Amino acid sequence: MKSFHVHRLAHGHLTLFTDNNEGVLFDTSRQSLTHLTGSLVFAVLQRDTCTDLGHAISKASKSVRKSSDDLRDLFSEIEPFFVPGIPEKNYEDGLYPELHAQPLSTQDMLFKVCNTVFSIHCSNDLLRQHLAELLAPISVVTGQHHVSIDITNSAEDFSLNVNDLPVEQGLLFNEVVPVLIDRLQILAYQRENFLFCFHGAAVVTQSGGLLMPGVSGAGKSTLAARLCEAGATLYSDEMMVFDEQHSLLTIPLPIAIKEGSWSLFPQLDKSKIWKRVDGRRLKYLWPEAFSTEFPSKRLSIFPRFGSSASQPERLSTFQALSKLVEGGYQVSRTLTADDIESLLSMLDSLPCYQLGYIKTEYAMQMINAAWENPS
Repeated sequence: MKSFHVHRLAHGHLTLFTDNNEGVLFDTSRQSLTHLTGSLVFAVLQRDTCTDLGHAISKASKSVRKSSDDLRDLFSEIEPFFVPGIPEKNYEDGLYPELHAQPLSTQDMLFKVCNTVFSIHCSNDLLRQHLAELLAPISVVTGQHHVSIDITNSAEDFSLNVNDLPVEQGLLFNEVVPVLIDRLQILAYQRENFLFCFHGAAVVTQSGGLLMPGVSGAGKSTLAARLCEAGATLYSDEMMVFDEQHSLLTIPLPIAIKEGSWSLFPQLDKSKIWKRVDGRRLKYLWPEAFSTEFPSKRLSIFPRFGSSASQPERLSTFQALSKLVEGGYQVSRTLTADDIESLLSMLDSLPCYQLGYIKTEYAMQMINAAWENPS
């Protein structure tokens, strides 16, 4: 049974989800989620029953026995929500245009990610060799491809055409592979029946399915790789993709290990160094195996690498949602209040913790402790 309450506000573009003295306000007009605590929840509920700001302040003043001047700043903070706005970002815009274009009929190197077969042609012999070696675990010999990718280069830079559409230009040699792998990931899940995609990693341990959402640089990939070395199996790196039933989509691609963590993996000593377009350097590491099913018993850890070590801190449903979207997300269509309620219901039944750490060994110990006492 869900622990939160749903308030369909009279201002039809707003829905407030609350539990005790905390909540999340969903604005369909802006497609925004705002985490509210304390008096802000009270202010939103009071404002929704009034015709204007002055009326709301006057009514609240009598209710809590505070002066109107004391409440004015509080109500002014939430007033912008009550004026429908324009979405700051339409997440449907993140659906890649090549999904609607036909692949070229010619085939070259074939690789399969999820249910999508990619045909990749590369005119540069050295880069082609690197791709063939790096993507060998997902190479297929025959099959109808769904997406054609053509990597071309001039004397100075590289370009990517996908399904005969130009999608990336001006790449340096060592920037091509990170851009390509990101695109393989995203196109693979966008061709599936997904609802939400969040930034994070997922592994399957002996205790159950472990979700590790978070912002870039939080240590998710390194932690996932170390857990795999300790016996876990990878489900996906960089992307956690859910369908309508909150089932997770496995994405079999190598783990991107950032430069600061290379020393933890001696097997990467001679691996090729690649660079993201933001300048961060990385190497790729394949786990020994991938899981094809994600257990119903789940735990979520929001890692914070580089902060002082701390015991796992249990997060409320609304805190978890706020941190989940903070790391970046994409949806398959315009969100509705029912979508947010569905997502909150999933988080409501999922033990979620925030964990600060400096050493991965400590983080792994704390994750095991959280499994033993998930409440």
